[in-house]
Formats: sequence, structure tokens, C-alpha cells
Amino acid sequence: MVSLIFQKSPAKNEVFEANSRKLLVEAGGTQLSVLLWNCDAKRIDGIEVFNGVTDWDSDFSVMLQQSQLLQLRELETEVFVNSERFLPLPAFLYEKEAAKDQLSTLFSDPPDIQFTGADVLPQEEMILCWEAPQNLIQLLQEHFLVVRCKSMATLLIQLMNAIGPEVNKGMILISESMAWVCLGRSGQLLCVKNVQVQHPEDLSYFLLNLTNQWGIESSRIHWNVSGMLDKDSPLLQSPYRFFENYSLWEGESYSHDIPGHFFSHYAHYLSLK
Repeated sequence: MVSLIFQKSPAKNEVFEANSRKLLVEAGGTQLSVLLWNCDAKRIDGIEVFNGVTDWDSDFSVMLQQSQLLQLRELETEVFVNSERFLPLPAFLYEKEAAKDQLSTLFSDPPDIQFTGADVLPQEEMILCWEAPQNLIQLLQEHFLVVRCKSMATLLIQLMNAIGPEVNKGMILISESMAWVCLGRSGQLLCVKNVQVQHPEDLSYFLLNLTNQWGIESSRIHWNVSGMLDKDSPLLQSPYRFFENYSLWEGESYSHDIPGHFFSHYAHYLSLK
């Protein structure tokens, strides 16, 4: 059953002007997260996280009843879709129909009708094509008045480009059972991947294999880590044993009782606007 597992909402009587606030939504799998961003103050004004989604059409109605932020449908909304079906392609090779075939070949035919998106990444001269269930995208497009949908992989790549001049650098967005990993070298994208994790060591072994594959010593890469896990969680702690420069990407916390790394990836991304 879908449930609201995390909520920090503004006062119910607060009035929002559409030109000073926007929403960021992460949707996919069994989870939906909503963040209210104050464009003038460049801060998070509210957060809601739902988990346990099994049917988007019926569960979205349940979420609407529990949510304050989803009621703000007139705000400009940016959606990042959490789907493992994505493929970065050189821009000059991209063709929509061919990309659909390539995704089907890479991931097998999807069980449901899919929406196909294409995110333009000019710095990489790349198009990132992705797929997600059509009913999920249609639901979000019909609910919000102004909405743009992108892949979570695009979020990672844009964040990695903004985090600093390190020769070898990486971004990790982490949750209890999944991690998004992005690796770059001297401004060049090497890898972006969605990794399923069942044991704390799974993430460490993946990162070690990845850096070994690209000939990068564990001491010569800086990992920036963000996500809604406690600092002492075994999954978050495991890579510290193998990487000297593995650190939580702290951001300005919404509240004193929320760790800065929980939603720093969202805050940093929106601050770039």
C-alpha cells in the first residue's frame, strides 16, 4: 500500500506565487518524491516522499489525498523519471525510432506501453534517450499544468559537471535498495548506471570494479554522495573502507532535524537554474 513516509510541508495558509516557486518530482519504481523550491531565496520550502506504489493510476489518487505539495499543480514542474531503461547516444547518431529499437535490444521488450523521451546534453554533445511507462508520464502531464520530464541519468550528468574541477569525479545518489552512479574524467562522461543493491558490499564492489575498468586508482577519485539514508547506514558506510575521497555531499538543510545530504542533489541542481 502506498504511504507518505517523509513530510516537511510549509504552513497550510501560506500563499505561493507561481513565478517564485517551482516543483521538482522524482517518480518511478515504487516511489514518488515532491520538492517545493523557493526560486527567490534558493531554498527548499517543502518535501514529501511516498513509497509503496504498485499501480500509478490508483495510487496517485491516494497520494493526492495525503499531499499538500501535489495540490500545487499550477506551479512549473520538472519531473525526473527513475527508470533503468536509458541509453546515452552521440547527438549526430540519434534517431527516435532507431533509439526505441536499441532500448528494446539492450533491455528486452518492455512489459507495458512505454513513453520514449530524449534529453539533450549539449556539453557532452549527446542525446540521452529513455523509456518509462506511458501511464506514469501521461498521469503527470495531465495533472501538472506546466511540466517537463527527464531521466534521472540526466540529473546525475548535469550535477557531475557542476561539482568541481577534479580530474576523476563521480556522483552517487543512494537509497535502501538502489544507487545511481555517474563517473567522469576531465569533463568526459565515462559511465552512468542504475545499480540494484541487496547487501552493503554490493555498492563497494561495483565502484571498485568500475574504477578498475577505467584504470582509476581508488585514491585518485572523488565521490560525492547524496540520498535519504542515515550517515551510519551500512550501505552508506561500506565504500569508506575502499575510497579515501568518498564523502557526503552536504547541502543547506531544509530543517535542523534533516541531514544536509538527504536532498542535496535536488537543492544543488535547482541552484544551478
